[in-house]
Amino acid sequence: MMKNRKLTRIIAITLTATVAATSVMPCGTVLGAQNDPVTEEAAETTESVQESEVSESEISEAEIQTETENETETEDDTEAEVETELETEQIELESTDIPQIGSKVTKNTVDCETKEKKSTDWELVWSDEFNEEALDLTKWDYQSGNGSDYGVAGWGNAEKEYYTKGENISFEDGHLVITARKENRGSSTYTSAKLWTKGNDYYNGTAKEPLYAKKYGRIEVKMSLPEGTGYWPAFWMMPLDDAYGGWAFSGEIDIMEARGRVTGSVDGTIHFDNSWPNNKSRGGHYDTTIDPSFNFMQEHEYALEWTPGKISWFVDVQCYKTITNWYSIGSKLSAKGRQRLR
Repeated sequence: MMKNRKLTRIIAITLTATVAATSVMPCGTVLGAQNDPVTEEAAETTESVQESEVSESEISEAEIQTETENETETEDDTEAEVETELETEQIELESTDIPQIGSKVTKNTVDCETKEKKSTDWELVWSDEFNEEALDLTKWDYQSGNGSDYGVAGWGNAEKEYYTKGENISFEDGHLVITARKENRGSSTYTSAKLWTKGNDYYNGTAKEPLYAKKYGRIEVKMSLPEGTGYWPAFWMMPLDDAYGGWAFSGEIDIMEARGRVTGSVDGTIHFDNSWPNNKSRGGHYDTTIDPSFNFMQEHEYALEWTPGKISWFVDVQCYKTITNWYSIGSKLSAKGRQRLR
């Protein structure tokens, strides 16, 4: 057994989305919420349409897409983020499956090496249970705007939301609530919130704020997700810097992604090796072929265990996908880069 393995947990996050008028539904980020059925022009004016809960987790970005953003973490350190993003297309659109941008993901299947369950020998090193009435700014920071300040207008996906600092979050019964609203802010037509982990004293990188990041460990969250076309809840990790180049050269790890219109399925994926659209992706799906009763509108624990040369994805205690030595298939990285990707 590996001793003193690191566990990162964020406990209790609830995402809410409110829509002001018609058409587009807000995407319930990282955690979503239940929503009135998303049908044509179905939006109750300024009424909370979704609410989702998260507990025990590292938070990542929730994204809405006509194209799904790919994510894999290959940096020495990775950050956790939470956000609510809005789909670039109108929500009444047909709920056909939207492909992930420039990536092929291995379909489905429980192929963990030993059908392993959640391991227990972890040392807790970071957590948030959201028991206060305000965001703990020693653990989190806001990433605000429409992406332009970071050189990725529309956050790389032509997204419609503007991230605010505190206006779109609240706390209820030990849950962080992120609310997406249909309202104008500059050129954006929605507002939401995006949070990322904070607090590594040793970090002296190039990011605008010091971020809490870890290479290797178990990262977990409990959450319920929103139902409805246009929601793209996600829980994921990004590299602290683009040491090997832009996305996805430096990697990205998706711990959990889902589409609001497919309530019986979630994905886990890594993206790496090259810039889009030539990057490589590996991962799997957890869905009703594994657990016929699975519905992400109910609260579940989503987790990832990352050890040298191995990444495993979990829903509740069940491992549903393990990949090993993915870096060996990379053709564009240097030997140093491949070593770092492990």
